[in-house]
This record gives sequence, structure tokens and C-alpha cells, in this order.
Amino acid sequence: MLHLNLNSDALDKLTQQSIKRLEKKLEKELLYHPGVDIFVDVSAKGKKQYTIQVEIEYRDEIILNESFQCKSWISALDQYVQHAIWTIKRETPRKVPLATMNKYQSY
Repeated sequence: MLHLNLNSDALDKLTQQSIKRLEKKLEKELLYHPGVDIFVDVSAKGKKQYTIQVEIEYRDEIILNESFQCKSWISALDQYVQHAIWTIKRETPRKVPLATMNKYQSY
């Protein structure tokens, strides 16, 4: 679901924990929206200046493609994931799981 491309300057133990947290959040929020891929590319533009390129695909169709600059890429990415979840829920149909039959249901 989340495909993240980081340069080596931006990666440390704290960012690895934050990335795992974001992946769990996306998995939980987008459980009923299979086929969604989020591609994120984080690159350092200068000292404490990062460029983030985000692309959201749903079944090989690009829903959102944006690029922005920030100082703290972790917090910016966290906010953008919230925005991406909202966009995906608005733009894609929800796939509802089939109801399970139990022994008390009639056929």
C-alpha cells in the first residue's frame, strides 16, 4: 500500500518507527479500499529542507499527484497521509465484505 523512497540522510530509528505507524494507520483506514497504492519520494533539497513527491494510484489510475517542500518531512507526511485517506475514501468505491452466514440464518 505505502511505497516510500527515502534518501539516506532522512532515515534513522525514529523515522522507521514513524513509517511503521503510518503503514498500520493506512492498513486500518483503507481496509475496504483494496487496490490503492501510495508512492512517496522524500529527497533533501538543502539543510533541513525536504521535497516530498506523493502519488496515489487506484487500480492503475492516478488519483492525486502532488509535490511540496517542508522542513519536517515526518510531520508533513503524517498530515498528508490524513489527506490521502480522506481523498481515497471520497474518490474510490468502498468494497464491503460479504456477510458471513451462521447456523441461525435462513437460506
